[in-house]
Amino acid sequence: ENRYKDPKRGDVNYAQMLEEKADLEAMGAAPKPGAVSGCAGCKPGGSLPAGGDGTAAPAPAPAAAAPAPAAAAPAPAAAPPADGSFAYGKYDDLLWDHAAKKDVYATYDPNSPRTTSNFNPFETFDGNSPDASGIYPGENRYKDPKRGDVNYAQMLEEKADLEAMGAAPKPGAVSGCAGCKPGGSLPAGGDGTAAPAPAPAAAAPAPAAAAPAPAAAPPADGSFAYGKYDDLLWDHAAKKDVYATYDPNSPRTTSNFNPFETFDGNSPDASGIYPGENRYKDP
Repeated sequence: ENRYKDPKRGDVNYAQMLEEKADLEAMGAAPKPGAVSGCAGCKPGGSLPAGGDGTAAPAPAPAAAAPAPAAAAPAPAAAPPADGSFAYGKYDDLLWDHAAKKDVYATYDPNSPRTTSNFNPFETFDGNSPDASGIYPGENRYKDPKRGDVNYAQMLEEKADLEAMGAAPKPGAVSGCAGCKPGGSLPAGGDGTAAPAPAPAAAAPAPAAAAPAPAAAPPADGSFAYGKYDDLLWDHAAKKDVYATYDPNSPRTTSNFNPFETFDGNSPDASGIYPGENRYKDP
C-alpha cells in the first residue's frame, strides 16, 4: 500500500510470544464495541485477531436499563493535515514492537474512520500485518524495512558495498538476465542500462569449464522452499552471503537471487520475494 514502512521490531523470546498470543486471544474473545467486518475503522478485506473478525453476531446488549446521559461524541480519529500533506503514524520510524502495537490498539476506535493513527495493528490483510501507520506491503507509500541494529559505520560500509557492486556487477547481471527480477533495478547504477564491460582481448581458448550446478529449484514433490535466511536475521552480512553465491546466468529462485536488486523501490525478503508478491514474509 502507499506509504507502507516496514517497522523496527524488537527481539522476541518465547515468553513474549506466549504473552502476545494471550493478548490476541483476549482481543478476539472480547473485541472493541463495533469491531466487526466492515466497521469504519477496519481495513476492507482485513481479518481481526483470534477469531474476532465479526463473523459471529455481536455480543448481545445487556438488559435494558434507564438510558444513561448522552456521552460526548468521541473525538474524530486524526485526519490528514488540512494542507493535504500526509502524516505517518505515531510510531513511524520508532520501534514497532508488541508494546507499541498495544498502545495504538488502546486508542483505536473501530467506529471512526481508519487513518494512520486510528487502525487495528493486529488486523492482517493477505497474510501481512500493517506497519506503524496501518499500511500493508504492496500498498502505496510502502517503505523498505529497517532490519537489525545498524550504526553509522555499518551504513557507510553497506553504501560502499552497493557502489562496488554497481561499478562491477557480476558477469551477466544486466536487465532481463535469468537471475533478475523482471522490471527490477540493480544497486548503485549496475542496472544493465549500459552495455556490458568489453571482453578482454582474445586469448587462447581455455579448456571448457564444467557446467555450473543449476540453482536450487523447487523440491521435486512440488512443495515450496524458502531461502537460506528465512526466519533468520536478514541483515547486510546475510545479504552479502547470498550475493556471493548468486549466479545471474542461472534461473532466479529462492536461493539464487540478487538481494540488492530493487523492484518498484522495494528490496526482496530472504527468499527473493517482494512486498505484495505471493509468499512474501517480513524479514
